[in-house]
Formats: sequence, C-alpha cells, structure tokens
Amino acid sequence: MHVGGRAARTLAAHHAMSAARAGVEAVTPQDATASIKALARHSTSVATTSGIWAALPTQASSAPYVPVALPLTFAVAVTTPRPQYFWVVNTGTVSLSSATYTVTETGALGLTATVEACVGGTWNETTDACTGGTITTVATSSGGATSSSVVPASPAAQVRLRARVSGPPTVAAAVVTTSVAVARANARAATTTYS
Repeated sequence: MHVGGRAARTLAAHHAMSAARAGVEAVTPQDATASIKALARHSTSVATTSGIWAALPTQASSAPYVPVALPLTFAVAVTTPRPQYFWVVNTGTVSLSSATYTVTETGALGLTATVEACVGGTWNETTDACTGGTITTVATSSGGATSSSVVPASPAAQVRLRARVSGPPTVAAAVVTTSVAVARANARAATTTYS
C-alpha cells in the first residue's frame, strides 16, 4: 500500500514536469527575441533634472551674492541726488522670461523712487545717459509689485539697472529698496530629454 502510494506520487510528479516542459517549449526562442526587439524599438530612456529659478538685486559684480532685498540710500538736500546703479543677477539654473519687482521708498515724504533699465544699450554712469538703447521703467515706489520682462535671461547673467528719486528736496535721507521675486511661471518651460 505504501509502495503503491509512492509510485502514484512519482508518476504524478513526472506528468507535472512533462506539462511544464510542454509549456516552456510552446514559446520558441525566436518569439522571445522578437518581443525583446519590439520592446527595445518602442522604449527610450528619459533624463530628468531639477531646476532653480531665482534672481536678486546686488551691487556686487560677482559672486557670492547676498540673497536679500537691496537698500540704497539717497541724501536728498537742495538738489535731487544722482541715480545709483546696481545689478540684477540670475542666480538660478534655468532661463527666465520675467520677474516681479517691488520698489519702496522710506525715510523721506513726497518722493517717488523709480528703477529703470537701458534696454538694448548700456548705461553711461558718468553722464547718466542710456547709450544705444531706450530707458524703460521697471518699477516705481508708487506702483506696487510690477511684472517686467527686464531680467537676466540665462543662468549667471546680469542686467544693469538704475534707481533714482524724484520730488521736492527734503532734509531726511531716502532709502530705496528693490526686491525681485521669481515664480515658476517666470522661468522657461520644462523640457524632456530623450536618449
């Protein structure tokens, strides 16, 4: 009885192995190779990287930059003080198309602060003229947060801006503070790289 049971189990195992072999043999090597080739034809690797969008105002011409708003002090006495110049630097890793500028004036009542760019040209900082370009207002202290396309487009690029005040002379100094905000919408669109 015991021997007969073992023989039945051995026979059942033999049939199971034969069925398994038959299943494996049903898929030929040629079919498997064709499937792999088809998968390879329709598959691509995708490279993804993260990006940083940022810009800041600074009087430093090179890094390191302090990531804060830039205050400039104007002594307003008998005459209107001369403009002051500064850089806006793209400190991110992606290109920018625009940014939001906020300019505030504190310390002297009745004055308006204006930040300007010499678009298409360069500032002559001795004569305060825009050479070869057009003076464009970026933001004013009376305008609140202002979106502007005047930005350093590529990473590490810089644009030269000037700040000036206008209005009646005062005995108090005017402090003009410029800040720059960059949102995801101000940066270039995301791209996918296939390899």
